[in-house]
Amino acid sequence: MNAMNLKRVIISLVTIGCLFTGVANAQKKAQKEQKQPASTEQTAQKQRPTAEERAQKQTDKMKEKLQLTDAQAKSVQEINLKYAKQNEEEFKKAQEARKQKMEAMKAGQEKKDAELKTVLTADQYTKYQEGKKEMKDKMKKQTKQKRMKPADANAPAK
Repeated sequence: MNAMNLKRVIISLVTIGCLFTGVANAQKKAQKEQKQPASTEQTAQKQRPTAEERAQKQTDKMKEKLQLTDAQAKSVQEINLKYAKQNEEEFKKAQEARKQKMEAMKAGQEKKDAELKTVLTADQYTKYQEGKKEMKDKMKKQTKQKRMKPADANAPAK
């Protein structure tokens, strides 16, 4: 085989490999899109692990990776639990703060809508409400798409 034929064979093989890869990725994407998103009921059932569970899991990983003695593992468990409980409190505070911010924003939006309603005609106000609904739907869709992206898509290349 001369060099020209060898190049053609290599190019053909690379092209075929790319085609198969593209087809496989398209099939994976189609399968992913067919999966139903979790309902809010299912999401509510997927509770965040307790501080104890998180601390135990972290301790188990550390014990295995660092080859901890039993005495070390006990101390590490206590430390992990202490900080897991602190983090849990901070998480709850952050959730409550977020909830309060959202309620304040919602109240402000309702006041704004009430004031606009006094200025706009009925037709204008209806169009305004429809525009708000479209924007809300668009934001929900974008949020859903962000959640469906693989976690390592934003990770830096190694």
